Amino acid sequence: MLADTSLNLFRLKFAAGTQFIHVDDVARLLAYIVRRTEPESQRLTVLNVAGRGDPLTFARCIEVAHAKLLRVPGKWAFRSVLRALWKFGISAIPPEAMPYMTGEYIMNTDRLRTFLGEEYEQVIRYTIADAFADSFAAETPVTTPLWQFLAQLVRIPPGHR
Repeated sequence: MLADTSLNLFRLKFAAGTQFIHVDDVARLLAYIVRRTEPESQRLTVLNVAGRGDPLTFARCIEVAHAKLLRVPGKWAFRSVLRALWKFGISAIPPEAMPYMTGEYIMNTDRLRTFLGEEYEQVIRYTIADAFADSFAAETPVTTPLWQFLAQLVRIPPGHR
């Protein structure tokens, strides 16, 4: 019974969505906020910020990233993998981000739309999908092959790869 429940929870999470925003959109938003001069802009305003469009499912993220899904047996194992990837500098995702990767956190950006008004699409130019895809357009290749990383983790002798 427990295995069935865990599998169903995994399927739900895999189908759940996530949001991204392009760094250029964040820069444009900050510039927009700094340039505002009307008295209303002097008030503290809290906004949820994400790119335009619908959230991406994790399945779509894996597809866009040309990544392979590696399943781990539970949150403890997932946390351990994140910790190791972070420790060896292979991942930019700190282990403390695990709750955000195993839960669904979809923000309502209606206040952002209202705040920006007619300039919304001029400030937030990238869709969530485009922002995510652009993060893989980096020119710097990954330098540590996966087998080297795994060998360091489990201390595989050099002649046994």
